[in-house]
Amino acid sequence: MARLLERHHRVLRARNGQEALALVREVRPDVVVSDVMMPVLDGLALTRAIKSDPELQRCAVILVTARHGAGAVVEGLGARADDFVAKPFAAEELLARVQTQLRLRDLQQTLVRSERGSCSAPSPPEWPTRS
Repeated sequence: MARLLERHHRVLRARNGQEALALVREVRPDVVVSDVMMPVLDGLALTRAIKSDPELQRCAVILVTARHGAGAVVEGLGARADDFVAKPFAAEELLARVQTQLRLRDLQQTLVRSERGSCSAPSPPEWPTRS
């Protein structure tokens, strides 16, 4: 998975979920791609930790799993994952999902900036008066 993404993005690797969480806290990546099945701290717990931290919650999380079926998807989305990919998957699919999360983040940042720039209250409407 990392080799696939390294061709297009800067990738940091972690050996387990606890190490991944420490990296996320240190680096503040735009997107985390994590397998659900990891030692020490699984991908679901990692996702919950990221999404419950106000400093990290804007980081997109894509979970990857070998489990199939609606239950696996519901569990991943219930942990507040932004996306969910079932193995086996096509390389193009994972790349497209990462790109989508990056575009969504860019759009969200643009929206926040534009809202900050328009803090003033709108002018009241001008009503015609009779003379």
